[in-house]
Amino acid sequence: HAHTQMCSCTCLHFIVETCCNFRHLTGEITQDWQEIGDDVARRNTLLKLIHDIIPYLMEHNAEAEACDALMEIEKLDQLEQYVDENAFPRVCLYLMRYCHGHFI
Repeated sequence: HAHTQMCSCTCLHFIVETCCNFRHLTGEITQDWQEIGDDVARRNTLLKLIHDIIPYLMEHNAEAEACDALMEIEKLDQLEQYVDENAFPRVCLYLMRYCHGHFI
């Protein structure tokens, strides 16, 4: 039982660390996106990275970070492919709050 508890704690720590690292990486990517201008090759590389990270964020209840990342790179229209029935209510609520806070 102690081993299971220790393993669960270690697994939880890994998940939290990984999620934080993905959030940090997403921030770095969106910052780079703003700085590189019209360099199509670099933008394609960053877009591929974002598309690799977004599913992870969505699976780990980080829908807000996923939405923010896509908004930062002006690709929110691609969000739909990552939203499942479980994430749909949270994504809608986040986007409604975002719009209310920014446009009203």
